[in-house]
Amino acid sequence: MLSTDEFKAWAKDVVLLCHITTRIEGKKDDDLLGRKGGGGFPYIVALDAEGRVTATLEGGRDVAGFTEMMKKGAEYAAKKAKADLPAAEALELFLFDVEVGNLDLAGAREAAAKMKDLSDDQRKRVAGALLDKEIGAVLEGIRKGTPEEKQAAGKAFAEMWKAGAEPDPDGRSFQPYYILMLDHAEATKDVALFEKALGVVRGKFGDNPQAAGFFQKQDERLKKLKGE
Repeated sequence: MLSTDEFKAWAKDVVLLCHITTRIEGKKDDDLLGRKGGGGFPYIVALDAEGRVTATLEGGRDVAGFTEMMKKGAEYAAKKAKADLPAAEALELFLFDVEVGNLDLAGAREAAAKMKDLSDDQRKRVAGALLDKEIGAVLEGIRKGTPEEKQAAGKAFAEMWKAGAEPDPDGRSFQPYYILMLDHAEATKDVALFEKALGVVRGKFGDNPQAAGFFQKQDERLKKLKGE
């Protein structure tokens, strides 16, 4: 599609950027995909001059889809330029900025503190977004994936959970939050924590046939922890 005359004509009005994630340690900007909110390939977004994501591709990978994405990007920019948005619109912008990485954890907390006239449900959504951001900040510290890093993350998540932090079961942070907690519980021989965390994961994925092998292994780990 990128080689068609239609796309070439459309591309004259934008600046194109293609970034390839290599996972080569030390390569500059190799974490760009994650920093811009991406979780898979390909990830297509519109960026403004400051590098902020203004829209993500939701339609087809064709000129019509790209055109719609750029239109939404312009709408985003127009809303961001307004000094006083209705609470509902301000909330949606905030959630989008958190999701695509336009706000780091400190920036997200600052933006959340400025939001006014939110309903209880809206405040709950803000709190959920902040929790996902906090979990993401911990996960960024285990990029090398060493046992020590994973243990530290699992310990941090266990402490967060004890304090009442529960990520959205449908959110991207749910799985790593509890999986790393299971590893921490096993390492510290905390049977109660392992059992409780496994119960939460089973409640989400237990009915999925593809997860049967995973749960079999976790049950074996639990039995070993109990000395059975």
